[in-house]
Amino acid sequence: MFIESPPSPSSTFTRPPLDCSLTLPEIYEWHSKYSPRHPAYVYDDSPGRLKELDWQEVMKGVRRATAF
Repeated sequence: MFIESPPSPSSTFTRPPLDCSLTLPEIYEWHSKYSPRHPAYVYDDSPGRLKELDWQEVMKGVRRATAF
C-alpha cells in the first residue's frame, strides 16, 4: 500500500534541494539531519496496526548495515 503525503506544510519535514545536487544516499542523510522525526516508511505491522519508521530510525539501520 502506498500512502502519499499531502502537499500541505509539515512541522517535521524539510524539503531537500531538488536540483540533482544530492545523490540518493545524500538525500537519506539530508532527511536524517533536517527531518529526523518525519515518517520515512509506514507499513502494516499486524492487522489494523500501522508501524512508522522515521528518518532517524531508518538511518540508524542504514549505518549499521553499511558498517559490515
